[in-house]
Amino acid sequence: MNFGGFAVHELDEMRKMAESLFRDTAKIERVSREAVEDGLGGATFPRTTIYEGPVKVQSWQPYEQAPEAGGHTYVTQRYNVHAPWDAGPFQAGDIVTITSSTHAAHAVGAVYRIAGLHEKSIQTAQRFLVDEVVT
Repeated sequence: MNFGGFAVHELDEMRKMAESLFRDTAKIERVSREAVEDGLGGATFPRTTIYEGPVKVQSWQPYEQAPEAGGHTYVTQRYNVHAPWDAGPFQAGDIVTITSSTHAAHAVGAVYRIAGLHEKSIQTAQRFLVDEVVT
């Protein structure tokens, strides 16, 4: 049996199975690189929604850091977020906000920044490394 041929043949079914585990929903936005005046003498960076829908958040090897900036220490926690294989395209810097969660109500409202993409030739989901900043 040729597993490679089997995997490609069954890819659609494997993608459906992977997506059946997406028990959270999120909004993923791209922050504009162009500032827009806010009318109060300041500026904002508008966001464009790239994706809204099911995702999975997980972390099997937590990796935290405690950088200091401006006299305040922040804790940064790294997670993985999985989205459907055909969503996006996503890029480093996009913002992921959890909007609902079937099994982790406390996760609603969590905000992550995509730190890196994890691309594969035959993938059942898009996976990206994200950082959550907790003050």
